[in-house]
Formats: sequence, C-alpha cells, structure tokens
Amino acid sequence: RNDTAPSGAPAPGDGFPVDFRIQGALQANEWSDLSVFSGYGPADGAQVFDLQPGRYRYIRVMASRLGRITGLPGEFYFQLAELQVIGE
Repeated sequence: RNDTAPSGAPAPGDGFPVDFRIQGALQANEWSDLSVFSGYGPADGAQVFDLQPGRYRYIRVMASRLGRITGLPGEFYFQLAELQVIGE
C-alpha cells in the first residue's frame, strides 16, 4: 500500500503484516512454509522475497500479527497493493 490513510496522512506500508509466513502448496490444504518473518516492517515500496525453490500450484500469505493504520489508533489491517509470483 502506498496511498494515504483515512486521516489524509501519508500511509506508505500501512497495514503490511508484521508477523507472517509465505506458504506454497501443490495440492489444496497441504501447505509448506516457504519463508517466515517476525517483526517485519513497516514496509514501504515493493518488497521482494526469495523463497525456497520448488513446485507450487498455490501461494498464500498468512499473517499472525497485522500492521497499524496511520490515524486510526487501535486499528489493524492486512493490506497488500499487489502480490506477484515469478518463477521459472
């Protein structure tokens, strides 16, 4: 996210998860952790993650602690501007 908060304040990276894991699966409901992050952020701009190589049909981001939102005390969201997976 790289826009403004509801308060009108700049909000780059608002809502990006703090603790999260990127998981992959070849079959539904058979998820494997490809990368695990704790205490991440705030994330401003494009974030690039190198993941374990392998074959995956599905990719997901599972957040266990969400990022704060500028101008909204006590509010937490999970917001991504875009998710892109690039592989061979």
